Amino acid sequence: MRVDELGWWAAPVGLVLIGVSICVMEGVPLRMQGWVLLVISGAFAAQVLGQQIGTYALGGFMGAVAASLGATIVELFRPRIARLVVFLPSFWLLVPGSLGLVEVTALVSDSGQGAQAAFGVIAVISAIALGLLVGSALGQSLSRRVRPNPDVA
Repeated sequence: MRVDELGWWAAPVGLVLIGVSICVMEGVPLRMQGWVLLVISGAFAAQVLGQQIGTYALGGFMGAVAASLGATIVELFRPRIARLVVFLPSFWLLVPGSLGLVEVTALVSDSGQGAQAAFGVIAVISAIALGLLVGSALGQSLSRRVRPNPDVA
């Protein structure tokens, strides 16, 4: 049975299981897990939207922007929660989901499609890196607008 044949409930249940598992594995305190799940959900939604309207690379880019920007927004509302604490679990969700098992399997098993699959993987990795840069830049801009630096005259 394929994952997309399970039904509408599979994605939210899987998302919660992955989020809670990463939080337990990384030792994220219980009071922060809701914020982590919020950022993971935003990154996942952006990733799926990007994959629906474009490619795996667009999904990776949009998911990375959402993860980075979402973590910054959480830090603005809850300054005691470090940005990386809420960002890293969404990154661990984003990378395998963007690469897609089909692409990696094609890279390993099908020699005829190996070059195309390798290019696809490189494109996704580059898109995620670019998305992290864009999301971080947007987050820094937002942070400066919300909390201007009082030291600068």
